[in-house]
Amino acid sequence: MTVSKPGPSLIARIRTVEPAPPWNLTSALIAMVVAILAFIGGTFAAEIWLSGQPAALIAGWVIGGIVTIIFVLQSRNPPEQRAALKLQPGGTPLLFIIFISFGLALTIDLLSLLVTGQFLPAPALLSAAVARDNTPLLIISAAFLLLVQPVAEELVFRGIALPVLRIGFGAWPGLIAVSAASGIFHLLIYPAAYAMVFPDAGSFATLWHSGVNPLLAALVFGIVRAVTGSTRSAIAAHFAFGLFALFKLLIGF
Repeated sequence: MTVSKPGPSLIARIRTVEPAPPWNLTSALIAMVVAILAFIGGTFAAEIWLSGQPAALIAGWVIGGIVTIIFVLQSRNPPEQRAALKLQPGGTPLLFIIFISFGLALTIDLLSLLVTGQFLPAPALLSAAVARDNTPLLIISAAFLLLVQPVAEELVFRGIALPVLRIGFGAWPGLIAVSAASGIFHLLIYPAAYAMVFPDAGSFATLWHSGVNPLLAALVFGIVRAVTGSTRSAIAAHFAFGLFALFKLLIGF
């Protein structure tokens, strides 16, 4: 009788650094800067185009996300670079990743409630939260939250930046560095939106939901990427966090 050997533990898989991708740290930094500029530029363009309309904010982020996706896929067009983005399926079923990530999203949200004393909507749902009868706005917000945002951010942070930083800094320091970069990215984009839509939330709650929450979520996405070796799995985890945020809004929180 053949006895199968147990696979490596979760911690061992996180500690395992994959081979270097065909790009360097400079390329990763450029991708992150392009994402920031795309979201800021998209926001300005949408504010000019849809000035005063509730959909202006989320429309700007949709533009920024789409520009980011196009940039990443075009700049990684050679076959070896596209393959290194690890968009192929991982060994773990996506439904299992979504289920676990949904539970982790709930856990992080409860932690945020404990720390800040407030349940605040996800940034992508801010406008929809104050205009619940605006169905087109909700649909646009959900499309960004569930599709555009997960793909754009995971391509940049877990697809391009994570493997480079884990090689340069080490498995855990690289994972933390990418998560911190993701948190900073959100801090540059979202606090102004919270201040505009929920001015009574308070600066601490705004900063927590704009920066700390995304950092904690990014740690989850990075661990999923490290364990599965698949950016597609990280996108699924990010989708689950968005699904939880949408569910929370729809049930009235």
